[in-house]
Amino acid sequence: MHIGVCSPSHTRVAPCACRELETSTRLLQRRTHCQSLQHTWTHTHRQRGKRKRKLTCEGLSDSPQNGDPEQERPHTSGKLPAGKDDSSDNPNSTDTNTAGPQNVDWREFRARLIASDRGQHADPSTSKTQGQWAHDLSKPEEGCLLLAHPLMFGNSQAYFSQAVIFLFEHDDTSSAGFILNKPTEHRLGRLVGADELCPEFADNILYLGGDVGSDTMHFIHGYSDIQGAQEVVKGVFMGGFEEARHGIRIGSKQAEQFRWFNRYAGWAPGQLEAECKAGVWFAAAASSSVILNSQNLKGRDMWHTILEMMGGDYAALSESVKAAYPEMPRDP
Repeated sequence: MHIGVCSPSHTRVAPCACRELETSTRLLQRRTHCQSLQHTWTHTHRQRGKRKRKLTCEGLSDSPQNGDPEQERPHTSGKLPAGKDDSSDNPNSTDTNTAGPQNVDWREFRARLIASDRGQHADPSTSKTQGQWAHDLSKPEEGCLLLAHPLMFGNSQAYFSQAVIFLFEHDDTSSAGFILNKPTEHRLGRLVGADELCPEFADNILYLGGDVGSDTMHFIHGYSDIQGAQEVVKGVFMGGFEEARHGIRIGSKQAEQFRWFNRYAGWAPGQLEAECKAGVWFAAAASSSVILNSQNLKGRDMWHTILEMMGGDYAALSESVKAAYPEMPRDP
């Protein structure tokens, strides 16, 4: 997938609000907060072996068709309440021993250090987003979020406008992710084939995951005890289709805790890093409950909420966008 730098939308904007928006976006070019700290933690903990994931859901998609250039692409996450463990914000997790070092979430610990360095403090007893956090990254990493720059994708690739993307795969050969905040009007029970293949998910909304792999469907969830599921980051899993169906049938799993996507977004080697440097995307680490969207936020609401969690210039950018486009309706 090629993503170009699109021209700003021609929507009429109040001059003063536009100047505030431009000022906020220039401030974001600094991107220097705790970069050395982030790089150290990322480098140390990325030494583990890379896990290659089978992206096509069992029974929902066949192998890539020969000659289809899209299918030949790889098929292939601020505010932090003190004392709150990221693993505890996931009600689906079945881990009971959180004291051992094997259960320590290095991303959550890194977030604590960054929040402390920036002088950010949150009271978990009063926070409206208990256990949820997000902070900026100097560069993308597997499991992070990508937030589209508000002035990009105004005239083309509109599905990326103010998109929030979960980057489930990122290495030297490719990058891939799902758009988290673009629900479609379809439910799985209304799709030909899916209605019979996975009736347990009949009421699940289908999200537009990207523009690659037209006949692929994927899902993410927070259940750590589903056989065949692979953990992308702590508390966020992909796969385990048959076990997920079985769990729903016997009542041990809830269908609404699964997020389903058609297609995904993909980048060639080095492409995503170049786009982030150009300001097309803001990279952010986020807690599992933010990635799994426990608040059921959609569209611009999710985009604004995460920027506000990131704080500083990002929160100011969110406010500037709201001021610049006051006439835009809220997402349903």
